[in-house]
Amino acid sequence: MVYSYDKRKSTSRLYDIVVQLQTNKKLINDFWQLFPEWRQSEDESQKRSIPDFITKNWVKVKASSIWESPRWEMYLAKDWSFRPDLILLDDIDVEKSVQNIDIIDKNYSWIKSELFWWVSQDCKIIFLWNIIKSDWVTLRLEKDFLNSEEWIIRRQALIDNWNITWNRFTEEDIEKRKALLWTISFNQNYLLIPYSWWDSIIKRHQIKWFNEFLNFDFIIIWIDPAISENNRSDSFAISMCWILWDSYYFIECLELKWEDKDPFKATNIVLWLYNKYKARYVIIETIAFQQVMSKLFKQAWIATKEVKPHKDKISRLLEHQYLFEQWKVNFSDKCSNLVEQLLMFPNDKHDDMVDSMIFCFTKRKWWFMIVDMN
Repeated sequence: MVYSYDKRKSTSRLYDIVVQLQTNKKLINDFWQLFPEWRQSEDESQKRSIPDFITKNWVKVKASSIWESPRWEMYLAKDWSFRPDLILLDDIDVEKSVQNIDIIDKNYSWIKSELFWWVSQDCKIIFLWNIIKSDWVTLRLEKDFLNSEEWIIRRQALIDNWNITWNRFTEEDIEKRKALLWTISFNQNYLLIPYSWWDSIIKRHQIKWFNEFLNFDFIIIWIDPAISENNRSDSFAISMCWILWDSYYFIECLELKWEDKDPFKATNIVLWLYNKYKARYVIIETIAFQQVMSKLFKQAWIATKEVKPHKDKISRLLEHQYLFEQWKVNFSDKCSNLVEQLLMFPNDKHDDMVDSMIFCFTKRKWWFMIVDMN
């Protein structure tokens, strides 16, 4: 049985295993052809996931997600019955799960009390993991079984005492990976250094200011309206950004609070900024009740694009941390409040301006799109 945080990942793992069984010459030489050749229609052959399969020598492999119990799993073959005797866990902790302590607690308890308890004593378990945060399921399990005679824990960073420990990597390979991933992601995936919740993502030395006059000819306004029926405390955040190739210049960022958050008053303020900066268009986050703002903008003849974030704000900023390390994000003196929020993020409850700023780093195709005014 192959376990992942969700079924989509575990079924894709099984697809990879099948491909190896069919194409890996070393495996075929050692074990013959364990999986029959594809005999599917053209449409089915485009699939990239398999929920379960049985090899030619009667081994059943099944994909599962966390919370799917192995308690009743039984495989009947050739007048014999088998319970799972090998469990592989991979990608149990993901960015989504490690950001919620309740999810960590539930998953940790389920693995120890349900998964580990109900498998047979003959079952072997392989747990693969990378470092993500300072508190999550696999780190807790590592502490639990650190001195256990039944578990072997291998933790090997890419670099140890200035020596490369993974033979397939050269110094040139490492430099390329560093340039691609940058500090936090590289530390997590290759040096086994977690990202701590209390540690800010962006450091003060990575903040770059600009004072000289620049010809801002392609300004976009990014808005996190933070308007809902249940939450009245968050601010309506507005960021004005000029994007030049792969550099970002934040000209001004402000928050609307209390009565200024009234949809009609906020629309008038956005319209004034839209005309003041001769902005190309406004991009606004729209989730449920927030869609009313987009309608009001369009009625005021503001070119508007609606977006829905697919990831949480922490993950989105982590993906673009490298821009700050490369000093490609610039701030004017009108963005001092935004910078202070950014330096505290994600450890401060006030982060609405940061949320509107993060939108600027995604969907580069927005820069040159034709906006539908209707």
